[in-house]
Amino acid sequence: MTVISELYVCPICGKTFSKRESLAGHIARKHGSMVIVVKANVVLKRLQEIEKQLRDLSNEIGEIKYLLEKISCSETRIVGEKEEDFGTVTFTSGDLPSFLQNNPWLSVLSKRGKS
Repeated sequence: MTVISELYVCPICGKTFSKRESLAGHIARKHGSMVIVVKANVVLKRLQEIEKQLRDLSNEIGEIKYLLEKISCSETRIVGEKEEDFGTVTFTSGDLPSFLQNNPWLSVLSKRGKS
């Protein structure tokens, strides 16, 4: 003897089935031409939930656009800033190690990057 752990009940006529597939077939065969009426308050409640989610998403998109614009403006400001010219750095012979004192390459290397 098999024990049925779950019963599936037809919401239209109340007939019970041991398998979900059997219930689906029953509804298609016996009640296929019927239109099932859904309670309006259930549909309205779900619609209100969806509208709230849509508003929340719209607000989040607006915040993201605002932050993106803010980042874009600050990026333009950073790129637009002029580099400071520190001029020529001169050293006295006492500031440099002995291998750099009177070295002709110092003047060549100090001019690099200025052109």
